[in-house]
Amino acid sequence: LAPPVVHRWPFPDSNSVQLSWRIYTNENNNCEETQLKTRCNYTTVFGKGYKGKNATAETTIPKGTNLITKNLSITNLSPYTRYNCYGIAENRQGQSEDSMEVFVQTLEE
Repeated sequence: LAPPVVHRWPFPDSNSVQLSWRIYTNENNNCEETQLKTRCNYTTVFGKGYKGKNATAETTIPKGTNLITKNLSITNLSPYTRYNCYGIAENRQGQSEDSMEVFVQTLEE
């Protein structure tokens, strides 16, 4: 299973970020359901009084889906904070390697 690839630049706001992932499957995605998981780990908190928070999000891609581009919102993030985010794809056959890291900064409140 290949790792997800970032499809578009992230769209952050003060407490969340939306990432668009491209998932590569076999021609008919006839293997089985695939889970797309994203994790964002904070690296730097710029704002005073904010605590860095890590967050995850996931979605299911049904069996038989051919062209797979998924938007995933990662919520409950800290404002004005830099994050390293990455995605993985997982099914019963196993888990992909981590995607390339995506660097994103949430906005100030």
